[in-house]
Amino acid sequence: MKKGLLAILMTAVLTIAMTATVFADWGGTSSSGWGSATTVTDEGNGLYSFDDTTTRAFLVVGEDKAVLIDTMYAKNNILDEVRKITDLPIEVVLTHGHPDHIGGISSFADCKIYIDEDDAYMLPDGITASYIADGDVISVGSYEFTVIEIPGHTYGSIALLDKNSGILIAGDSVQEGPIMMFDEEADMETYAASMKKLMAYQDQVKAIYGGHHTSPAAPEYITYCYEDAMSYLNGELEPTPITSWNGNATVYYGKNVSFQLPELEEEPTTEEETTIDQEETTVNNETSEVKKDDAVITPSDNDVPKTGDSNSVMGMIVLLVLAAAAILAAVFTSKKNRAYL
Repeated sequence: MKKGLLAILMTAVLTIAMTATVFADWGGTSSSGWGSATTVTDEGNGLYSFDDTTTRAFLVVGEDKAVLIDTMYAKNNILDEVRKITDLPIEVVLTHGHPDHIGGISSFADCKIYIDEDDAYMLPDGITASYIADGDVISVGSYEFTVIEIPGHTYGSIALLDKNSGILIAGDSVQEGPIMMFDEEADMETYAASMKKLMAYQDQVKAIYGGHHTSPAAPEYITYCYEDAMSYLNGELEPTPITSWNGNATVYYGKNVSFQLPELEEEPTTEEETTIDQEETTVNNETSEVKKDDAVITPSDNDVPKTGDSNSVMGMIVLLVLAAAAILAAVFTSKKNRAYL
């Protein structure tokens, strides 16, 4: 009987340990459900990067103010990290409106906030922002960042180029990828046109600081992004189905850059089905254009910070129940053993 009781107790301990592991992987304290602690790096000359392995933000410290470029997720508590570096007044510039770049914006509600008008609809209620546009200049310290509008990843994606240092802060638009192109505001033709536009500045770029993946990256990635986007548009890239954090998706691997798009739909089997699909596409495009013009687009599921995969949550609950059952069984067995003595 003692061996049986020991086995039950060991099962309970192991179950609790497994539950704790699942909870940790799920990200009980993370609004995104993934990622790790934020790492702060001094890039030199007043430039700092914040990186939690899933998203990235940048701080530029001047003499009379500091400019924060993107705010990561709310769980990153980036304001606390900024205040460890400087107590100067803060202005915020957002490269685009996705939640991993504006998630922490509420902590800066009292600051001056800048965003491209076409992405302003993604801001949470209560946040007031000023609009920036192509050719605007943001001055801080020795930096003079020129705003370059590069829609495609979102309607209002921008890049910031300081011609003196050659630093290009490009949000999610220039990187090796996969570059996420899964929301209604993402468009590969628009993206390719933006990369062609950005190529005109490539000779002035020395380093590209992106929102994800390798940073800094080489200036050539501007050309790489354009070339591989064109390869996709020309039908030269093979689709690779994957299961991503936001569901099933398709990745297209170019020579240097990859793009993640929604899951491929099944091919029509008859000419009639093809005609129906074309009509639906026309309607959807018209609806999307109206929403963009009216700036009342409802954020999709991809725009909402994740609080954990439902399967992970269910798994955690099941393991908790098993742990409780094992402990109760151990207690019951122990009492039963004493009753026989």
